[in-house]
Amino acid sequence: LSLNLAGNQQIGMGEGVAMLSRTLSADPPVTSLSLADCFIDDEGAMILAEALKYNTTLQELDLRHNSSLTPAVLQSLVSETLIPHNRTLRHLHVDDSLSQGCPDLQAYLKGNQRG
Repeated sequence: LSLNLAGNQQIGMGEGVAMLSRTLSADPPVTSLSLADCFIDDEGAMILAEALKYNTTLQELDLRHNSSLTPAVLQSLVSETLIPHNRTLRHLHVDDSLSQGCPDLQAYLKGNQRG
């Protein structure tokens, strides 16, 4: 099941990302989620990261075009949340400028490709 919320700027504002994270924590049957251009900032990314600790169904997450995300937070999300807790996410789409600042990202995703 794919869910495309791209361009929904309400997600990144107020309670939107928190409500979405609570849903993801409950492990819904969503395997692909696009949150591109949703105004998700560093705080919102960390809220999502908490949900990804418990989610075992999401395989693809698109966070492109969220210009307030920083490489430091992406690195933290990958090294402190995804690597120790999540083995199902296989594709994490972010802008090139973010992925270049996150050396653990490609290694993490490559490890999950092996299953």
